[in-house]
Amino acid sequence: MSYEEFPKWKYSKGQSIVVDDAEAEEALGEGWFDSPAELLAHLRELARQIDNERLSRRALDMDDKALDDQIAKLQDPDYKEPANIDDLRRIAEERGLTYHHKLGIEKLEALIKADIEEKGE
Repeated sequence: MSYEEFPKWKYSKGQSIVVDDAEAEEALGEGWFDSPAELLAHLRELARQIDNERLSRRALDMDDKALDDQIAKLQDPDYKEPANIDDLRRIAEERGLTYHHKLGIEKLEALIKADIEEKGE
């Protein structure tokens, strides 16, 4: 039995197709992979690059002290990733706190912490 390369499956985000020959495969262009595992590895690498880009952009928006503080926070073994805004809003509402809907994560966290300290919890 001999190995034949075509037809074969190709995988991309949200779809997969069968190509009958090398010409059809080349016509697909970039973003097509020979297996779901290769596609998944590619998507994970893209996500890692996007996360790094977001961190880089965030770093550019920070002054040196803010950046040093962020780095120190991330290096602290007790540091926990901040809750997302929806979780903080839910907590604030459960505690009966009123706030402006455009309040950012940091200020909403500070509001909740101040309420906790005020109530001695």
